[in-house]
Amino acid sequence: MTTESEINDGPIWLEADRKKLHRAISNVIDNSLKHMDKKERKLEIGLRVEGEGVEIRISDNGPGIPPDALPFVFERFYRAEPSRNSNTGGSGLGLAIVKQIIEEHGGTVTVKSTQGQGTHIYFKLPKMTSRKGETT
Repeated sequence: MTTESEINDGPIWLEADRKKLHRAISNVIDNSLKHMDKKERKLEIGLRVEGEGVEIRISDNGPGIPPDALPFVFERFYRAEPSRNSNTGGSGLGLAIVKQIIEEHGGTVTVKSTQGQGTHIYFKLPKMTSRKGETT
């Protein structure tokens, strides 16, 4: 696993439920690891400031998601490949939960994927303008 950050100007503050945000990130990582099909498995996590928010990117080198399935991956109980997901114990709720958590935090989640090359999941979360108890 590799990480990269494009944040060089000190800390960035988010107002977030730590447990829920951890669950969203864990769901994406678990999904990535569960479906990786290459001998050399790669998982990358990136962080950068994006306008008034922060973007978290989780990328893998797994099998990718078919283009016709991409619009539906965040829907409850949707499985891009039902036969494989039932073998791995997936319920079809993981990415739907991710979307719900990120949207509860005022953010958005998107996906880009290329079959045979991997998938990128992007969370965009709003930055706090100041920490509680501080003045700007």
